[in-house]
Amino acid sequence: MPSKKLTSICFTSKFVHTACIKTIFDNTEVKALIVSGPDLNPLPFLTDCIDYALKHNIPVYPNKDITGSDILRISQETDVGISVGFGSVIRRKQFTGPTFGTFNLHPSKLPAYRGMHPIIYGMMNGEPTLGITLHKIDSGIDTGPIISQSTELVTPHDSVRSMTDKLYTKGAALIDQLLHTLTEKGCVPEVHQSMYDDLLGARRVIHWNDSAWRINNLVRSLSYPWPMAKTFFKSTPILIGRSDIIHDNEMIPGLILDICPDYIKVGTGGHSITISEIRDENKNIISIPKFRELFNPIPMQSRFED
Repeated sequence: MPSKKLTSICFTSKFVHTACIKTIFDNTEVKALIVSGPDLNPLPFLTDCIDYALKHNIPVYPNKDITGSDILRISQETDVGISVGFGSVIRRKQFTGPTFGTFNLHPSKLPAYRGMHPIIYGMMNGEPTLGITLHKIDSGIDTGPIISQSTELVTPHDSVRSMTDKLYTKGAALIDQLLHTLTEKGCVPEVHQSMYDDLLGARRVIHWNDSAWRINNLVRSLSYPWPMAKTFFKSTPILIGRSDIIHDNEMIPGLILDICPDYIKVGTGGHSITISEIRDENKNIISIPKFRELFNPIPMQSRFED
């Protein structure tokens, strides 16, 4: 007699690899789909998850409803949560709600390339192989215990598009294996990640010789509650949560040009930026007046360090 299907709650972006969404719907009774992420131009291997869910009579919720009572109730009534391409942080109450927990498919061989755009960074760094990992979600960003992994050779003819297709095809197989193991055994082996082999730690550090445009993009892409762009002042780590470009043609990397009540103006390798959100290593807000009190920065003399 066939085993009863697991029930699931699914967290996705609008467009997800067809093999992944099909695997989830074929192997579980999906109770709800929560959608967050950019409305990307569809590629041949992607499926519109909203249309797919509605065709299967599955309720769809936008990410803004993630803390609502409906999603919390559904998560607590399901066996397993699955996240594929979800563009926001899943709150603890939601990811701990399902009986077996919530699992995320991340397109790198964790712990390498945690965070956003791992395929892009891996190809930019000339990696000979790229990976995909199914891991259990915890309170960190891609830091939870590893369930399974697969790798794919990068050929000279591959692009980010072809590697995305190849990796998520393998990712679908990892999801399939997870669901069958949970159905049969009620648990899966977990391998805790190393916290020291994290290339995001290096990628998030601001290099003040870079242009204001590049630095501002780094700050925006890693803003709170993500890991945040990192710099140093008097050797103390500082996290930067918000910046804006000033088109002034200044090229004085890292130099504090001015301090105002709401922002600090800093030179870069091309134009300047204003910094209006500062946090400590524990992500606690440090107001600009408090920063001034703690560190006594002197305009036109003090510098942020790489």
